[in-house]
Amino acid sequence: MEVATFEPQVVDSHFFPMKEVRIIPICDTHIGAQGADLDRLKKTILWGVEHDCYFIGLGDYFDVASPSNRR
Repeated sequence: MEVATFEPQVVDSHFFPMKEVRIIPICDTHIGAQGADLDRLKKTILWGVEHDCYFIGLGDYFDVASPSNRR
């Protein structure tokens, strides 16, 4: 096992008098399903990249179930 250290990048807070680490969870996007808002996902990712955010992926990215299984 290897133990690694990591110093996260901090940025000025818009709300608090301290620095903060910005983390954006990406989950339940259900790409491929009717109603999946890909434009919103792209805008969120672009905003996060521009503002030095970290991303955490939590699953359910693609909707692989057949339409008959959704009923």
